[in-house]
Amino acid sequence: MAIAYLRPALAPHAIDGLVEMAVYEPGVATVTPLVRSKEVTAPTDADSRAADLFVRVGVESSEMYVAFVPDGSSEWQAGLREGDRITTLDGRTQTLWTRMEDAIVAGAGEEHSLTWTRDGVPMGGRFQIREESWDDEIGQPHVTYVFRSDHWLPYAADVFVPNPNRLSYAIGRGVEETVSVVQFIGVGFLRILQGRVSLSSVSGPITMYDIAGQAGAKGTTYFVWAMALISVNLGLINLLPIPVLDGGHLFFFLVEAVRRRPISLRVREVASLVGMGLLVLLMLVAFKNDVERKWDVIVAQVREIFA
Repeated sequence: MAIAYLRPALAPHAIDGLVEMAVYEPGVATVTPLVRSKEVTAPTDADSRAADLFVRVGVESSEMYVAFVPDGSSEWQAGLREGDRITTLDGRTQTLWTRMEDAIVAGAGEEHSLTWTRDGVPMGGRFQIREESWDDEIGQPHVTYVFRSDHWLPYAADVFVPNPNRLSYAIGRGVEETVSVVQFIGVGFLRILQGRVSLSSVSGPITMYDIAGQAGAKGTTYFVWAMALISVNLGLINLLPIPVLDGGHLFFFLVEAVRRRPISLRVREVASLVGMGLLVLLMLVAFKNDVERKWDVIVAQVREIFA
């Protein structure tokens, strides 16, 4: 049923005692489910009113119906299957899937009790979500808990909106992304200098190769973004005030401008040697971190070769 209003409503209107509709302007309205009877004491919160409305009109929300359960998962072993309707988690009635997921992840180390109905028959079981380990783009290990079962959710394809200023939009977005990446990398440098981030986060060419490969597998957009990130990273490193780098030359120019006379050749030679030593040390640290991250893979490949 479609209802169109040409002018704003001055006051909310009840429709068949089921909902209360208030229209503010064409295309903008609020619909509030009403309780069953004014004489009957009933909860007045939105969830209870909605549930009461569904019962009265014979409509049931699909929010808590299960659409996907991974084979072999803990909830699968507990008996949960596609098409089941979850009713309670740890004895509490569930009406929103996202709230239930948040509660499960928040108590990741605990065993949960779950009840559901299948063809109207109440069922239940106990489960505990598993710990999952993964490595990020720079090879740092992480541990997370994920509830991978999902519910049925209507999906509509995104409608692309024509952009008459594509070139200016692309340039603006490129500048914004570049500034964001520069800030991110700058904060990383600062945290390393402060000792709040370990030198083990420094990566070398092996990690860059892995990042490029993973980004390329995801698509062209991810690959281009990863290449831009690496380029900005290398550019910022090149601007560090270390002799033999462009940043070191700029630092010498600044010192000469302040002193109003050139720096001696001997000082430049010593500074260049020190700068080269720092770069070699940095490359060794990065290469060491790369090898440590890939050590298990390297050992496994060597064993396969000589097996």
